[in-house]
Amino acid sequence: MNRCKQLFGRILPLVLVLALLAGCGSPQGEETGAAGGAGDPTTITFWGWIPFNSEMEKIVQAFNQKHPDIKVDYQIMDWNNYWNKLTLDLNTGAGPDVFAMNYGYYAKFKDNMTELTPLADTVIGADWKTKYKQDLLEGAYRDGELRMMPAAFGGQWYIYYNKTLMQEMGFNVPKTYEEWSSFSKLAGSTAIPILFGGKESLNNAYLYHWLVNSIQPGIVQDAAKGKTKFTDEPFVKAFAALQKMYADGLIKESSFGIAANPDADNLFKNRKGAAFLSGFWLTGPLLAGQQLAGTAIEKDELGVALMPNPLGKETIVGEIDHGWVINENSEHKEAAMKFVSELTTGESAKIWLSALFAQPVAADIAMDYGAIKTEEAKNTVGVIEDSVKNLVGPRSSGIPEIDNKTGDVIMAVLLGSMTVDEALKQIQAAYDKLPKS
Repeated sequence: MNRCKQLFGRILPLVLVLALLAGCGSPQGEETGAAGGAGDPTTITFWGWIPFNSEMEKIVQAFNQKHPDIKVDYQIMDWNNYWNKLTLDLNTGAGPDVFAMNYGYYAKFKDNMTELTPLADTVIGADWKTKYKQDLLEGAYRDGELRMMPAAFGGQWYIYYNKTLMQEMGFNVPKTYEEWSSFSKLAGSTAIPILFGGKESLNNAYLYHWLVNSIQPGIVQDAAKGKTKFTDEPFVKAFAALQKMYADGLIKESSFGIAANPDADNLFKNRKGAAFLSGFWLTGPLLAGQQLAGTAIEKDELGVALMPNPLGKETIVGEIDHGWVINENSEHKEAAMKFVSELTTGESAKIWLSALFAQPVAADIAMDYGAIKTEEAKNTVGVIEDSVKNLVGPRSSGIPEIDNKTGDVIMAVLLGSMTVDEALKQIQAAYDKLPKS
């Protein structure tokens, strides 16, 4: 009996130690998978306004071919709901592991975004930068940090037009600024000559920034950094150019009651608008026919042209329009980095980039025009890629408050309720009130 007691006394501490060890979990943030068993996959969450919902299943499947041990739960929302929900969740320390980012919102969410260079070195490899076009990759850095992995470059302004409808109205497709102005004035009431979503403040601001940067490339961003003033001469001249577009009929008073989506989009698809002033993102929906089935323009010849501006220049504004970010509070950053890498340079990237017709940042992914439908579209779509050489700066100041204020005062100036001088003073005052880091 005493021997049994001695043996039991030696075994019991060992059993207790083993039990305690078995009960110990992984350190917070270690990539060991979801709770359950050792074989359970790691689950990461992804939010965005893009890619399209119709593409997400294929995107995740392509990712899981390489990483079957990582499950992706995704949620795609419309633009406004996305930013509202993201703001609310991140402010509480929550939010998804990976989320889509646009340059215009970078400053607002910077503190919620992980610096990606160390993760990329570890997860992708020391040569990871060679997988990207260097000039576009460099454009994603801010203050020497990479917090958004760039995926696609996007530019504007382009005019998407219905050649068939124009010919029925008695016009050839305009080529110059003067011809577009003449068309807009003489087209009559069959359809709105040029649709523009002026109801949206950001749309107005981006059009104005196109003109300002055409006068002095990069000056909008200089003003946003305090290097110059929003009241300086190039901003005054840009307002004069915008007023000329209004007087010449390229932007009409009715534009300020029309949102780009769904208003202008529906009008164009129902042959109530002959042309649509917008950005590269309409290439897939219109020229590739992704959103034309059953519409009145399904069989029409559609095309695209670079919008000539009243300054006699051919320019675009653009930026890294789509990028991917890892939440600073994510507990699965390495798994998230693998997904970000796949979304920018892998098979998953090819799926959503070809659907969106965005300019890839990945070095080994080319734009695919195979799905372009009509002869007019095939003959003109190359302008999207060719126009990158005409880039004069980003469309956004990088500060949402400034972009929104700019859009609001533009409407007031063009409708005659505010002077240009007062408008520019209000933009500068809005900037001066912002907290400075």
